[in-house]
Amino acid sequence: MKIPEDLTKKLRDEIIPMITKEAKYMIHSEKVPSPTLAEVFEIYRNEGIEKGIEKGRLEERRNLACELIREKFSNEKIARMTKLSIEDVIELRRKL
Repeated sequence: MKIPEDLTKKLRDEIIPMITKEAKYMIHSEKVPSPTLAEVFEIYRNEGIEKGIEKGRLEERRNLACELIREKFSNEKIARMTKLSIEDVIELRRKL
């Protein structure tokens, strides 16, 4: 399986600083085992899942806000109900 070039670059850009940091840490302490590459990937995978879930929740709140805008609710009420900022609600209203 071939990984797209942009993902390969992003992965490289994110992992190299981690490996460098871990190498510096290992020099100063041999008692703490460093994580394996599989563990590092698992950490990034879990972070990605969490970010994806949060992004989905935000999208749902925006969709609800759009429905409330169509129903002629005030910006303040929409912001309170969806936990979006007033500025976000105003921006969504402009886009509709």
